[in-house]
Amino acid sequence: MFYYLERDSRFRLGDRGCETPTLGLGEEIVMTGMSETAVEREIRLTIQRLADGWNRQDARLFSLAFTEPHDYVAINGHQMLRQSREDNEDMHRQVWNRLYPEGSRIELNVTGIRALTPDIAVAHATSENEFVAAGEKRSLAGSLTLVLVRSEEGWLIDAFHNGTREARFAGHLDQDG
Repeated sequence: MFYYLERDSRFRLGDRGCETPTLGLGEEIVMTGMSETAVEREIRLTIQRLADGWNRQDARLFSLAFTEPHDYVAINGHQMLRQSREDNEDMHRQVWNRLYPEGSRIELNVTGIRALTPDIAVAHATSENEFVAAGEKRSLAGSLTLVLVRSEEGWLIDAFHNGTREARFAGHLDQDG
């Protein structure tokens, strides 16, 4: 299957037999209608909305960064597939109440954004979560992989995978992975 550019400057998924010029999957796809910089800026704003929701412990704001429904893989590997925004809100209220009753502050640093099509992108970010547990300041370093889709609401997260960068969780791996 290949992406091809229609006369109206929109990409479509087709096959080699189509008469329209094609680009092979994996080749660079030129964004149309919006510069890549504007797309990256919008995606970064969605990721910032996620961080803002976390830092305010505002489950509604946090969940608004996601599509309805979406897939979510938590830092412990627990998969929540096709969950609603409401499910996401409920889960995060429980996380904040149980794990972070004294608050938590997360910083997300986008390390890469790659457009797969004009309406689908993959973003990678690192996270630094600072919190208090049992009266002691702690931190947890993570790594996020996000699949975002362009919607009427802007760029939203359709798939979210949260992993840790902590050596204590990956002690059997050497630095080369």
